[in-house]
Amino acid sequence: MLVDEFLDLCRTTVWKQLEHLDDFDGIGYLNQAMVQLYKKFDINKQEQVISLITGTTTYTLNADYLIWVSAKTTQNYLRDFQGNIIIGGDAAKKVNIPVNDPTDPNAMVINTVRTAKFQYPTTGQDIDFLYRAAPVKILAEDGNQELILEPQYIEPLMHYVGYLGYLGLNVIGGESDSLLAQFNLACSLIIQDGIAPHEQYENTKLNDRGFV
Repeated sequence: MLVDEFLDLCRTTVWKQLEHLDDFDGIGYLNQAMVQLYKKFDINKQEQVISLITGTTTYTLNADYLIWVSAKTTQNYLRDFQGNIIIGGDAAKKVNIPVNDPTDPNAMVINTVRTAKFQYPTTGQDIDFLYRAAPVKILAEDGNQELILEPQYIEPLMHYVGYLGYLGLNVIGGESDSLLAQFNLACSLIIQDGIAPHEQYENTKLNDRGFV
């Protein structure tokens, strides 16, 4: 579906009563709605390799970062709760490390905008960071471009851009609440039907990795 085709569809459905909307508003709402879907589903998953340096605890994440999925490193860099390297770790085996668990010495902590911190960074250690990435921003002149979205996501996308349109009227409740509820329901049905199942990523503790 082309961007212009999607916007025309919205004008005859969820935006039917919104005569104040112009093309600039429509593109803005579409971009916001796309971000919501990309946050909720694994539509655009990317990996960033973060190369750690001893003494440098803070690292910048990619500009398109939205939500973390998982982080891995090789087993030989794992530390115990006193901060000591655990003897016997396999340099060829990659394992999950916790994300946003400041109590774990091996954790990757994302606590500011696109910034990650590590308690014991070591030169030579790489972090394989998997995350959900933002969509490419749609511009006003992109009307004849394909909407980069699989067909099952069109319905929730319509509901969310409709919700944003009514939200722009500063109306509390009513149609805006209904459209937001329909968006959440449509997303739930996609997951329920297995069309875009959520993957499960566990941040296991040291004893789950074979360490006592």
